Formats: sequence, C-alpha cells, structure tokens
Amino acid sequence: MVSFLILAALLWLIFLYFPEHEEADPPAGYLRIHYLRQSSQASGWELWVWNPDVEGSGRAIHPSRVRGNEAIFEFNPSRLGNVSRIGVLPRYGEWLSKDKEDRYVEISRSLIWFLVEGETQLSRTKPKIPSQLQAAFLDSADTIHVILPPGIEIEKCKARSFHLKDPTGRRYAVQAAHPGSVPGDLILKLEKPLNLPPRHVSRMKVHMRGAEPARLQARGILWDPGLEEEHHMGLTQVPRGFVLRCFAPTAEQAYALLYADSNAQDPMEKIPMKSLPSGAFEVHLREEHEGLWYKFEIHGADFPGQDVRTGQDPYSRLHESPHGPTLIFSKPKFTIAPAPKFEKSSTVIWETHVRDFSVHPSLQSDAKGLYAGMLASSTLPDGQSAGLVHLRELGVNTIHLLPIQEFHHGGKRGYDWGYMPTGWFCPEGWFARNRGSLDLLKEFSDMVNGLHQEGFRVVMDVVFNHTAEPMPPHHPWSFNALAPGYYYRRNHYGHWFNGSGCGNEFKTEAPMARRLVLDCLKYWQEEFKIDGFRFDLMGLMDWETWRSISEEMSRHNPEILLYGEPWAAGGAGLDVVGKGGQRNLNIAVFNDHFRDAVRGDNSSSGWGFVHDGRDSWKIEQGLLAGVGEFAEHPLETISYVACHDNYTLRDKLEVSGIHDEKREAMERLSSGLVLLAQGIPFLQAGQEFGRSKGGCHNSWDQPDEVNAIDWEAKSCNQGLYEWHRNLLQLRHQHRVFRLNHKSQILRHVKRASEVLKLPHGVAGMELKAHELLDSFKTCYVLANGSGSNQDVELPAGEWLLCVDGKNVELKHSRMKALQGRVKIPEHSLVVIVEKNRE
Repeated sequence: MVSFLILAALLWLIFLYFPEHEEADPPAGYLRIHYLRQSSQASGWELWVWNPDVEGSGRAIHPSRVRGNEAIFEFNPSRLGNVSRIGVLPRYGEWLSKDKEDRYVEISRSLIWFLVEGETQLSRTKPKIPSQLQAAFLDSADTIHVILPPGIEIEKCKARSFHLKDPTGRRYAVQAAHPGSVPGDLILKLEKPLNLPPRHVSRMKVHMRGAEPARLQARGILWDPGLEEEHHMGLTQVPRGFVLRCFAPTAEQAYALLYADSNAQDPMEKIPMKSLPSGAFEVHLREEHEGLWYKFEIHGADFPGQDVRTGQDPYSRLHESPHGPTLIFSKPKFTIAPAPKFEKSSTVIWETHVRDFSVHPSLQSDAKGLYAGMLASSTLPDGQSAGLVHLRELGVNTIHLLPIQEFHHGGKRGYDWGYMPTGWFCPEGWFARNRGSLDLLKEFSDMVNGLHQEGFRVVMDVVFNHTAEPMPPHHPWSFNALAPGYYYRRNHYGHWFNGSGCGNEFKTEAPMARRLVLDCLKYWQEEFKIDGFRFDLMGLMDWETWRSISEEMSRHNPEILLYGEPWAAGGAGLDVVGKGGQRNLNIAVFNDHFRDAVRGDNSSSGWGFVHDGRDSWKIEQGLLAGVGEFAEHPLETISYVACHDNYTLRDKLEVSGIHDEKREAMERLSSGLVLLAQGIPFLQAGQEFGRSKGGCHNSWDQPDEVNAIDWEAKSCNQGLYEWHRNLLQLRHQHRVFRLNHKSQILRHVKRASEVLKLPHGVAGMELKAHELLDSFKTCYVLANGSGSNQDVELPAGEWLLCVDGKNVELKHSRMKALQGRVKIPEHSLVVIVEKNRE
C-alpha cells in the first residue's frame, strides 16, 4: 500500500511537471516562441512580428500563456505572407519599453524557438535562466525597494536573506523586510542609514541569497531639498570669463571637454569640474575660451554599462547638431520691437509652420522656408495679397509657430513638424541661413522683431513632455548622460513611462527638471520677447509646474498668452492634468469637445453638428467657452475646428462625404461658430481659404507638396476668405463677443435655447450689452446645422439681420430689417441684432 501511494505521488508530480516543461508541438503551421525574462515577470509583454520584405506589415502578438518570467507566443506566420523568415521584437505595453534590437527567426529551421531577454540570438533549446534581483532603488538613507526575481514568494523573504555591499567589500545589514505596494516589491530597512551622497550609491549592490545581485540605484533620495542648485545653470557670463555648471547628482566626477570647432572629434582640453553639495558640478572658464565649443564628460556607474559618457548641455543655447558641442559666447545684443498692445480677449490666433508659410512658389520671397520668410508678403496674379499683409487684412493678431526649438528630423522625406525636441534653448537651424553661428540667433530675433513691427504677437509651440533622447540601454545624449533616472518617469519596476507616445515622459515634478522648464521659458521670453507659449501634451506636465509657469511668466508679462493640450497620448506616469486643471491659472486649453461637436471627431467618418444638426446643446456649451463645464473664465478656452494635427477643415469635410457647395457652407458654419464664440479663436493657417493637404490626416513628415501653403487657393475661395475677414472685423468691433470673466458670461450671455423656441438642428447664444459700450443692445448668434431651412420666431423688438449665412454687414444702416421671424438657411449661421439707442 505504501509503495502504491509513493508511485501515485510520483505520477502526480510528473503530471504537474509535464505541461510546463514537455509541451506538445504547436498546431500545424503555427510558430511558438518562448520569451524568457531575466529581470522581471513576463506579464504585460507582447511580441511585435513583421515580414522583413513588406513595409508596414508589423503586428502585435499577445501571449497565449504566461508563467512567471516566461511568456509563450503561438501564431501562424502565414498571416504575414509567404515568408520563411520573420522579424521579432518583444515590447512592453504600447511601446512603453522594448527588449534590445530586432531579431529574426528562420521558420524553415524550426517551429519552436527560445528568446532570452537581452540576447540577440534565439535558440532551439530552452536555456537555464539564473535567478536575479530585478532592481534595487534607494528611496531614503535607510530604505531600499527591491524587485524580486520572478517566482519568488514574497512572504518567505526574510531580512537575513539580504545585505548591501560596497565596492570595498563592506557589508551593510538589513534589519527588516516587508512587502511593498506592487507585486514583487519588497521594502528593506537597513540597520543604519547610509548617509552617503547619491554619487556614491551606484557602485553598491544589493545581494539576495540564491540570486544574482542588483546594482543599487538612487531614486527617492534624489528629491532631497538639498539637491537643488540655485545658481544659473549651463553657460553663464561673468567678469573676465564664464562659469559652466551642470546638474549630475549621481555622477562621481564631471569634466568640461573643450573643442576647437563644432565638428572636432577629439577635445583640445579636458578640465575637471568641482562638485557642489547641490549635486551640480561647476568650472570657471577664461575669456580666451570664448569661441570654443564644450560638452560634458560624466564618470560614474549610474548608467548601466557606460561608466564614462559624454553629453550635451541641456541648457545649450547654440549648437550645430543634436549631439554636438555647445558654443561658448558672450551674450549678444538684439533689437526687438515691443509687442503690439491689445487686450487678451481680442486675441485671434493663426497657427503655421515656419517652412509652410513661405516655401510655396505662390509667395514671392528670397528666404523660402526660413525665419526671414515669415516676414514675406506678395501679390497674387489676381491682385489679392499673400503672406504677412494677408494676415493683417484678415484680422488675426497672434501668430503661433510650430516648434522652433531644435528638433530631431525623423521623417524620411526631409520634412518634420518638430515635436521631437533635441535642444530646448536653441533655435532650430533648419529655418536659418547659418545654423551653426550667432547668425542663427540674429535671424530668429529679426523675425520676432519684424512680426512685432507688423502688429503681430508671437507664440512659440514648446515641447516639454518628452524629448528625442532614447532610453537606456541606448547611448544617452543629454539628460540621461548627466543624471540617469532623474529626468524621465519610470514605474516601480524601472520601466520607462511613455504617455507621450514618443518613447519617454519628461518628469516635470522633479525639482531641477521643473526649474529647467521655467528657465527655458524665461529665456525665450526675456531674450527674444516671445509673447506666448503653446504647450504640447500639457496633460503630462504636473499641476504644480502649470502653476509655477503661470506665476513666473505672468510676473514678467501680465499679458502673456499660455495655452496647451490638456491630455496625454497614452498611459502616463502621473495623474494627467486635463481640462479643468487650468482653472484660475491664467492658462487656456484647447476645447476639443467643441471641435468634435462642430465637425465630428478626428476619424474620416465622424459627423458633427454642421452635418446634420446633432448635439445642439454641445454647440451652445462651446459658444459659452466651456464656462460651467471645465473653464472658470472664457479666456481659459481656445476654440478651434482644425490645427496642424489630423485633417484640415476642408479635408475633414471631404473625407466625411461632403463636397462642393454644401462643403463650403459647412466650412463657413464651422469657422463662424469658432470666430463668434466666447473665448480665444484659433485658425489653422489657410483655413480661411479652404486649405487642403490632399486628404492627408498626419502630414508630420510629408513633403512640401502636401504641407506648403498654396496662397493661390485664396483666389479660388475668395468668398470664403471674405467671410472669415468680415466675421473677424465684426468680432473686433463689438465687445459682446469678447468677454473676459465668468461674471460677464453669467450677466451678458445665455444659451439661445433658454430664451427662444428653436427647431431641431438649431443652436446659438443670446448676447446683451447692458452696461458694456457696444452698439448692439441685444444680439443672437444662431446656427442651423440641419439639411433644411429653419424659421425662428424673434422676441418683440426692432431686429436687424447682421449676418445672413454668406454675407456680413458691419453697418447698421445697411442691415435688413426683420419682421418678427428669421429664416436660417441649411448649414448656415445668422446674426440678428437689436441696435443700442442709448
């Protein structure tokens, strides 16, 4: 009987063991890949596969099962075509992280392969993976978070199983161990605090009995208030020379490398930098060093596998290449005219890319695609104006420039919008005649000076939510070279967050990161008299940074224009500060609710109010600038229906199935709602004359043939242009369209549906001047999005037709009198006014 029980137990153990280690062959025609992690659990990892011979064939394969540190993928490679070889690349989430470089599998050799994290070659037999601590983070002087090897039961981990060891062999005992807040996270409490500066941490290792050790990484201790340098960072001019500073709290030593020119491969001088208690390093340079170029050389074990690395100064104000050295120069003197004076409520924004503005043959300029080209004006064959004169005649007063901070050109066609920044303080050289000299700064300042003189304020599109710098193990360029793990967000396991969708998230809540953002904005504001900033993916910047930006920028210029995108592009490493977070901060946000309600979502098939009159209540909410929804005051809202992202307005209507006369009517209605809504109106360049990109919904890397502004389109769409120009003149003439505060909205504005009986598909607002100095006593803006004419009965009074859907009349004496009712044509906007006789 005992023998039988022993045999049964053995059979049961074999049964349990067999499914894990002796799996059956994959189904006929299927390929099986076992992916084994050495440093973490395999949950959350996918396999990206593709046909090497077919561009764009990649697809994500989800694991059929996960066992601890092993993920098993089974799929039919014929879905990629008739292939004998496929590409494979493990990725975590939606490219939050990836495992090394591309690998390739020869299907003809085997249908079962094993891929080990970090290894470039696949094998046909299962390798043995040693148990290894995944990560160890020093969060305070006596607290270490460790991520355990896969499969370890955290409840069985005792303090005596761990110890810390420095390079000399000295051991530091662990007093206690208890589970952390995430699976596999164990918190170790040291018997005595380390009391070491962060630069000495990375040579230490955490040891666990029965597992490979992990390098200790400085994490929580980096937020110590003492690690904040108060002096100027980067290059600072002082009497008889310069001071050069960099923030590198985990580095053991830093050097300033000096080069004879920007293309030199080897430095002509290597100067040790003095370490400061703040975590910074500094060195004094002599006057004769002016004209040389510099980079930093950083020493330390804080970047895996690269104890010595060079990096560009994050504060670099002038360099020739994204990875190149920075010029040492004295502060130049620029002449920049003051910005034009007008109230923020009078702002009308026109968004353009520097190159797009002047590169098309339809605009005469000897500086095509350059900063100087932004000042170009010319006359079209039919006598119409193009370029800067066109903007002045149109009635816009604020020019929003897509990124001009130096950026990485990622497209294969030589064009780029500029949303992958490589230098926050350096103007982009692509738009200059001379990119690697002080002439670059002069060309940029001349552009701002010229635009100010012509009556325009200048807004810079800035990108602080991410950079173009690749994440480890790739060679660092700048931030990661100086302070690995400080400037970018990571989760508990050490994986990089990617809420930007561009590979990383800049950690604005880190004190020196936040300071760098503020220093950058102040630099552009003070040195180049920039009048405003538009923030890319502003939702990825923490609220305290928002508040600090508002406070610092407004102190220097109370009329500064600050606005941005209150969202992220993916799963983020912080609570995204969305619409509503800007309340009372002197910051505005894009109202995508209004945009989608007007012309439909960003898909090709999405319809909105202008198509069939749907969601009229959303239109009325948008006309009130989101006050009562997400905005405290109307000037916290940017109203728009098109920008550089996604389709132009014309292309959006075209791809949704609308053409010819009906399309132009919807263009008028869409823009009319934006231009007469409360808040700040925003136009995409060329929207006023039906700009098209040929149906391209994402032209970030498309050639000039797609992106350049064809000014001659104005001649073909003269009526549409006049509509925009006249509506803007109407807006500028009447205060009721330009209210500043919530109290004014509550007193002067109502939803039209609250005071008038509106048929289906009609929306609008009522405006009353009351004590405002305005020739309009009462005004109704009424929009009919439906496909049929609609009649609306008006209150008692003497009503005049100011806007009839195609025409705008600016003089009361020429306005048509109405007899108790107004007819609103299909897909049209009308404005009815009662004259103020006081």
